[in-house]
Amino acid sequence: MDNFKSKIEEISKKRLADTFRLEAGVEAQYISDKLDIHRSTASRYLNELTRSQILIKISTRPAYFFNKSLLENKFDISLDKNIYASFEELKDALYTKNKKKINDPFYYFIGNEGSLKNQIEQSKAAISYPPSGLPFMIVGETGVGKSDLAQLIYQYAKNKKILRDNAPFITLNCAEFANNPELVTANLFGYTKGAFTGADKDTNGIIEEADQGVLFLDEAHRLNAESQEKLFLFMDKGIYHPLGDNSNWKKANVRMLFATTEDPEEAFLKTFMRRIPIIVSIPPLRERTDSEKYHLICTFYKEESSNVNKQLQVNSKVIKALMAFNAQGNVGELKNIIIYSCAKAYIDYADNQSSPLIEVHLKHLPMEVISNFINNDSNVSFHTALNKSVLIDSESDWSGQKYHVENNNALKNLYEGLLIIIHKYLTESLLLDAFLEKASLLVNQYLEKLIYINSNGDKGLEFNTLKYFLEGIADSVDISVKTNISKNSMTTMAYFIKDITQINYEYTNENDIGDILKTYFPKEFWLIDKICSEVESTFGISMNLLDKVILIVYIRSLNESLNLNRTKAIIIAHGYSTASSIANISNKLLGEYVFEAFDMPIDVSLSEIVHKLNNYFKSIDTSKGIIIFVDMGSLMVNYKKFKNISNSTVGIVNNITTQIAIDAGEKIIRGNTIEQILEGISQNYRPAYQIIKAKSSHKKNTIISTCITGIGTAVKIKELLDKGIRKGSGEIYVLPYDFLSLKNNGIEENIFKEYNVIGIIGTVNPKVQDISFIAIEDIISGKGEQQLKEMLKNIVPQNIIGNINEDIVKLFSLQDVINHLIILNPDKIIENLSISIEKLQQQLNIRFNNPTRISLYVHLSCLIERLVKKNPIVHHVDLATFQQNHQNFIHILKRVFNHIEEVYSVEIPLSEIVYIYDIIKMKHSDFKY
Repeated sequence: MDNFKSKIEEISKKRLADTFRLEAGVEAQYISDKLDIHRSTASRYLNELTRSQILIKISTRPAYFFNKSLLENKFDISLDKNIYASFEELKDALYTKNKKKINDPFYYFIGNEGSLKNQIEQSKAAISYPPSGLPFMIVGETGVGKSDLAQLIYQYAKNKKILRDNAPFITLNCAEFANNPELVTANLFGYTKGAFTGADKDTNGIIEEADQGVLFLDEAHRLNAESQEKLFLFMDKGIYHPLGDNSNWKKANVRMLFATTEDPEEAFLKTFMRRIPIIVSIPPLRERTDSEKYHLICTFYKEESSNVNKQLQVNSKVIKALMAFNAQGNVGELKNIIIYSCAKAYIDYADNQSSPLIEVHLKHLPMEVISNFINNDSNVSFHTALNKSVLIDSESDWSGQKYHVENNNALKNLYEGLLIIIHKYLTESLLLDAFLEKASLLVNQYLEKLIYINSNGDKGLEFNTLKYFLEGIADSVDISVKTNISKNSMTTMAYFIKDITQINYEYTNENDIGDILKTYFPKEFWLIDKICSEVESTFGISMNLLDKVILIVYIRSLNESLNLNRTKAIIIAHGYSTASSIANISNKLLGEYVFEAFDMPIDVSLSEIVHKLNNYFKSIDTSKGIIIFVDMGSLMVNYKKFKNISNSTVGIVNNITTQIAIDAGEKIIRGNTIEQILEGISQNYRPAYQIIKAKSSHKKNTIISTCITGIGTAVKIKELLDKGIRKGSGEIYVLPYDFLSLKNNGIEENIFKEYNVIGIIGTVNPKVQDISFIAIEDIISGKGEQQLKEMLKNIVPQNIIGNINEDIVKLFSLQDVINHLIILNPDKIIENLSISIEKLQQQLNIRFNNPTRISLYVHLSCLIERLVKKNPIVHHVDLATFQQNHQNFIHILKRVFNHIEEVYSVEIPLSEIVYIYDIIKMKHSDFKY
């Protein structure tokens, strides 16, 4: 036995010494295979070595073990325990307890793995982009931390050797010179003697001071048009004239950062914004996670504890009051409130020093914070972690304290529901399409909730390791196999794999379904089988056939849904990584996977590239067209070599750059046509391009789904319609479309040129000339039955129309519509809305007709979910005028829906109130309030 233990100890040293990665531990199966002993025996030896202080144990599934002495020597610390709950906890022990400086200054930045993760990645990408970074703008309300972010970006650039250690960081607050643009110019570019009154000597500007460093222009919206224009040339070419000297050019290499509290599209010239490809939006404090707010509060108290050199005992009610308070000045105001509370508590302590520590109570907070807490205490639900006081000193650490949400047997319910569907299919009571449809609905509902539950807060090292591992697998497989797999889908799969480790579920193996999926969906089956195999061998996480079915169904639905309504885009460039670099940075900054890259090394022939492209075209849906971006014009004349896209509109663009890609990517995401995309980038950057129109073919019969509140709901309406219409006829397509585009442009919209639109179904009639419209509420109430028959007449056989109509009516019950549109509990939603809508009628002295009530149920259900997800509609035409003319309506609605706001802990913004008014006004033309 001792011999085996010695071997295990040596193996643990070698594993960690070879890789020096935190996650390079050993686990029972690895030892079992290495020493040819039973897994349970290996597990016993590992646990005995842990008790003997030789190994460190991570209590994950499976458990991992590390050589303790080697870890302590590496990090130069003494670990005070042998068992840790997670990789993250061990990492914190190794780094934070030793006060070891992490090379990434964002490591300790609260929100770096939560609500600010994407913003930090954007910032890193922008400051790192060769040769001199990309200029970018930080946008956010007062006090959200824009200046702190700018400082951290600067520190990150120095740590990564992007900037030298003594590189300058210069800040200019533009508000100081708002009324004197000439003074701004003088400060920025410098000036010569005599350039203006008082210029008694040549003076360098801050651009010259910031050479080889960073220039941070705060309150940049205070720059007037003239000042913005004077920055154009410098941002474009890095050259400038000092004020008073138009003959001599100066050069400087400066990374430009801007910050503003205003909407950039309204506060800056369009020509100025075109030179700033990246906008980093910092969320206000009210949109940060509870965990982040808690850590901010504790961190600020920790700073004050250090300042006064005393321990602080912070009462639980103080923490709760601060958590519940909506600080208009955001993080900055929160910090000032905490300083204020410490100052008042210190006075009490100084008057009575009988206690060895300073106690902070509710009375020490500002009165508005106390009043808010007292008035809303019964309506706010607090995490149990906030029920006790917190003892804080300069050594306190909250990195391990997190807020967890249970998944309430959702995975077990998914397994059981899926088994029922599989059984029905295997007993021939379901066709394959019906099986996929029902299974996809179950799987995607579960995954949506899983993503929502995990959307905020730190994910941990274990999760991130798994996610990056899955991304590596996806990157390594052939493009024709992975089809539309993206980093977002790998994140979703990582959530799922992590979730299955939390449950032990036994079931009777349905091997037949695996054989069937392998036959009909070989690409998806091969990919998932590869992922499951490599995850098991690397992480020891075993996935059964049912888990594989779930992932195959997910990937299959993903490949179908991601192909809808989007122009495809590829980048082709000479060199080993030019195309990949442009595609990667663009996709990262856009936040979506828009571009595929095809590199053309000098030793690869054009025919090989064309062959790869043709394989790619075969694997994707190009019905919305494809844009090919190239670095030079050689491919312009080789269009005919491309196969599988002859029926698609193709755009080819010369001289691709990152800025062109980002601009085009934004337009692709917005759903612009190829013509609109290429005309837009041509105006901004003037690249050569050509458009090859698709071969003429019969237009597809199409129904448009739309919603006044946006494309998201229109997509979900489309999904419901698909279930009814596709069953009866494969000849009709349903396409979601933007309501305002239909309302403003009518029949001139491009969709009416590309498709034979037979009708529109939605929440509000956009009134497109000669196109029939059916309201959702009429389908729900049954009034739309005849309209639907008229819409389908002459397209679908008469004997099938009745079946389609019946299916749609079944699908469009009020309960089912709301259940499909949202992930919240529909029964609870309808119950709460019923009360509020009745009150609204009483307050407005009006009786809504049935269509209005149904419209409000559907719209308000989606509204609540948007607010819960912190994704409200924030724009509407002329909000200021509406607020001025409809004060009474706003007050009534806020009063009536106060109950909804309390139940769901949300606040209905003015922009959403306007849409509610619009719905009532459109249904009741004589409504005036």
